Amino acid sequence: MKRVIFILMLALALFSCKSYKPASGNPYYKPLEYFGTDTLAFYKYNFEEHKDFYVGKEMSYIISDMGKDVNMCPIFKYDKEYKADCIKGVYLYLEPEGDIFLSNKGYSDNVIVWLDKNEYLLEESYHEKRRKEEGIISKNKKAKDVQTELNHKLRDYFFSDKKVKDIEVVRIYRNRF
Repeated sequence: MKRVIFILMLALALFSCKSYKPASGNPYYKPLEYFGTDTLAFYKYNFEEHKDFYVGKEMSYIISDMGKDVNMCPIFKYDKEYKADCIKGVYLYLEPEGDIFLSNKGYSDNVIVWLDKNEYLLEESYHEKRRKEEGIISKNKKAKDVQTELNHKLRDYFFSDKKVKDIEVVRIYRNRF
């Protein structure tokens, strides 16, 4: 009887110790739990040190590896070719560490995903879609819930299928006056 229990426990241990494989298929990926609460180490290891895995692929790979709670903030810059402000990149971050206004740390750690030149978005079209979606979402929700849902909807609508040109990991400090 003891042998049967031992064999069952051993089998259970072996099957439960499978290594975690992300949806993207990145063989080097390690989940945030591996780094504890150190999001900067998580970002640097997965997205800076192993960015070659993501470059040239759709941004949805990065989004899925960061987790469902990843938020984004577009980077608007003027482009001579378009003669308009364009979204050339996106800050990706996990709350609350990534929100410098909510964080008590005074800084936020972010992954910057730079888009391929053929993937730029016009600022005008982004804001138009944002206003439309905000009106739809805000009817029966709290302000924070609206912003989170709006952020995720715009992230998925605009950025999931965009090709990644480069990735950086940055720490942004809140100005203290």
